[in-house]
Amino acid sequence: MGLMRTFLGLLKGLLYALDGLRKVLHLVLLLFIFGALLAASQTMLPIIPRSAALVLAPQGRIVEEMHGDPLERALAEASGDMRAETLLRDLVDVIDHARDDERIRALVLDLDGLERAGLPALQDLARSIRWFREAGKKVYAHGEGFTQRQYYLAAQADAVYLDPFGYVLLDGYAYFRSYLRGAVDKLAVDINVFKVGSHKAGPDSWTRSDMSPEERDNAKTWVGALWDGYKADVAAARELEPALIQAYADEAVTGIQATGGDLAQYALARGLVDGLKTREEFEAIVAAVAGKDDETGAYKAVDWRPYLSIVRSEDVLSRAADRKVGIIVASGEILDGEQPPGLVGGDTLAAMLREVRDDDDYAAIVLRIDSPGGSIMASELIRREVAALAASGKPVVASMATVAASGGYYIAMDADRIIAAPTTITGSIGVYAVIPTFQRTLAKMGITSDGFGTTGLAGTMELDRELGQEAKQILQASVDPSKYPMDTLMRRLFTLGVTMVRESMKALVEGDRLLAEQAIRREEDADQMYWLITRLLLTAQMEDGVREKLGIRHRLWIVGYRVISKEFESVADHAEETARTVIHLLDAGKAFPNGVTKGLFRISEDVLQAYASGINALLTGDFTTANEAIDAQEGFAEKVAALQRQLFLEVDDPETLVHLTRILHGIERINDYAHSVAVIATNRYLEQPSNLSQPGKPGK
Repeated sequence: MGLMRTFLGLLKGLLYALDGLRKVLHLVLLLFIFGALLAASQTMLPIIPRSAALVLAPQGRIVEEMHGDPLERALAEASGDMRAETLLRDLVDVIDHARDDERIRALVLDLDGLERAGLPALQDLARSIRWFREAGKKVYAHGEGFTQRQYYLAAQADAVYLDPFGYVLLDGYAYFRSYLRGAVDKLAVDINVFKVGSHKAGPDSWTRSDMSPEERDNAKTWVGALWDGYKADVAAARELEPALIQAYADEAVTGIQATGGDLAQYALARGLVDGLKTREEFEAIVAAVAGKDDETGAYKAVDWRPYLSIVRSEDVLSRAADRKVGIIVASGEILDGEQPPGLVGGDTLAAMLREVRDDDDYAAIVLRIDSPGGSIMASELIRREVAALAASGKPVVASMATVAASGGYYIAMDADRIIAAPTTITGSIGVYAVIPTFQRTLAKMGITSDGFGTTGLAGTMELDRELGQEAKQILQASVDPSKYPMDTLMRRLFTLGVTMVRESMKALVEGDRLLAEQAIRREEDADQMYWLITRLLLTAQMEDGVREKLGIRHRLWIVGYRVISKEFESVADHAEETARTVIHLLDAGKAFPNGVTKGLFRISEDVLQAYASGINALLTGDFTTANEAIDAQEGFAEKVAALQRQLFLEVDDPETLVHLTRILHGIERINDYAHSVAVIATNRYLEQPSNLSQPGKPGK
């Protein structure tokens, strides 16, 4: 017994010791994390000499948004595993601030650490460097070698110096892809592709062994545009002809042989650099302008990162209390759900847009996009919030960076204004889905599948058996629903919006909460239909075959459909807002004056009937009906004025008066939409040459 007690005592002591060690290690870990965060957040403001050169030394990739959240970046920096990235906005702000700083006499471009940057980002930096020079300050560049991206920025300097053993590598732009068709065949994998758009080459990696003619034509256009832009910019900065930049690359072999293999001499002979200088010789040149550092013997230098802390601190001190312009960055692939910085999460970005929409401190929003696209659903969630933000009265400007393609373009469509750089890669040329199945692969190993389902679709989407025919048809329809004529889709969206308006107005008259909730539920269907129409119109703009399948006879009609579908969606949005107003007033116990609500209902019915006439005229080509729709709007302003007077006379509660007046204004907007549809229908009829001489004759 004594021995057992001794053993148990030792075991208990060991457990206490282990628990104590755990607590100590936990404390050490917390101290490490706190120290890393503290180190990352502490930036000493540098002391700037009365005369110095600002050294701009970007590292890694120039990005619109850093990858990972601040904690991840702090821990990565503390452990030495931080991804090399530099924010474009930091570089631009530093240069712009230094331009007006009398202590900064020159700018030195140290580009050895620059690895990747899109041409639009380089152009933004080049613009700031050019403004710096226009302020009368010198810009110098020196390198042991310049890659194509590095040289673009170096060329913006007053003087470009290269180490005598250095090089300037300009090899143009290239576009290559890997194709897996051979491996797929050997592995006996079935690749099921569903797509729309002949130039949509995303799935070609799985289905082809080489580049398709359509993709080659497409790529030649944008790759050539990038190279032309690069040559033009560099040639302008160096006061050369663009053809000389092309010749530098094309004639590299013979040119370098002529200099005896001296790459630096080849760059000098072609005018790409102003001299061949060692680091010490270069520093002496800069010191003559910025001053000599007596301690180091080099020029007086200020590193750009500590200088950035001065810029940011002055920004905080000078920030006014007035409403500001917010900048929201959408950088990276668009994915579902919440995502960290460096990726675009549908839920994450949608929440940010909602937040600034409800924040009165923001007067306008810039949506900065640098994304190749991604998830359809995530893109749609973001687009809805952009549309809602624009509809709230806050201007939204979509600013495109290096790339804004597919979903990256889609989320910009509802902005008030879209701006792109001349070399931004943007557009949308289709959608696709790829589903592999492995039944033949498994069969080679003796694995088979057998069974049954209670419906034709049951079990048809499993990857261990062939994709069912019905599943294939559904998947193809989901990406290419162009078998439905555009007129049919437009009529469906219009009917949905009209139904919502009537339900919400009836709910107002009857005080029916359930009817209002039903109208709200339909709004998501209207959004989905609008998104479908928009996607098809974008594809039809690129593909004549799709345009013909949709029954769109003229390219100009695409613009009209785009405008009208947007108005249809706005009708649905008004109906949802009315339904939510009804629910709010019911919850608040407000009374609805019967005469006023019936008046609102009657005037809304008049508008919807005129709207329906305009739509029928548009879809049937009936000129007479279009004129009748326009004539039906005569006297509308007088009806609105009379109803407004009735509102002020019969509604005593201020809140109810505000809400009912807002509903009336929404009806006025719908009337404006009805008028525009009737006008478009009339113009479309008159566009047909056979009808110009007989405008009273119904169209076919």
